[in-house]
Amino acid sequence: MKKSKLIILTVLWMVLATKSIFAATATTSPTPTSSTIEAQVKRRIDDIKNSPKAFVGTVTDKTQNTLQIRTEKEEIKMVSADPATTIVKKDQDKSTSSKYDDVAIGDFIIAIGFRNGNDVLNAKKIIITANPTAPKRKIIKAKIASNLKNQIKISAADKIINLKFPKRWQGPEKKELLEGDLVVVFGEFEDNNINLRSIFKI
Repeated sequence: MKKSKLIILTVLWMVLATKSIFAATATTSPTPTSSTIEAQVKRRIDDIKNSPKAFVGTVTDKTQNTLQIRTEKEEIKMVSADPATTIVKKDQDKSTSSKYDDVAIGDFIIAIGFRNGNDVLNAKKIIITANPTAPKRKIIKAKIASNLKNQIKISAADKIINLKFPKRWQGPEKKELLEGDLVVVFGEFEDNNINLRSIFKI
């Protein structure tokens, strides 16, 4: 009997001790203060400001160390450069080192850097490159000029144009396109070539 009472008392003591520990932990747990929240928000804002940004567009004005560019969305952005800014001129697959003096009004650039509080991009790198143009998609009426070994040429407006077929297209198979057939062609024009999207016999 004495032994049972001793066990019960021991268990009760352990329960009370555990409750005391949890109560002490609960009272000492720090609660967020307004200053802590403000610090976290400020740190988040600083992280956003310090994230790399890129401005892409055409140079519309230039001063000693600042470029004004117009983006594709017709927005005006400001880019600042300094002697540490790396400037590269990209021509197709070739890149060459360049200088700030080489940047001209009308150039298409990609500026990469960090934005300051005035929404000016402090550029770490500026790439001068060609302005990407939208594909010149057209629909034309033409005649099959030749079909030799599946190399098909069409005649339209007194010009001979090469058809470049993708893996899949809408329309007849190449072998079904015979010399003299009248067709309607839809695709992207590039010099004397058409990157074909679809072709239909008339």
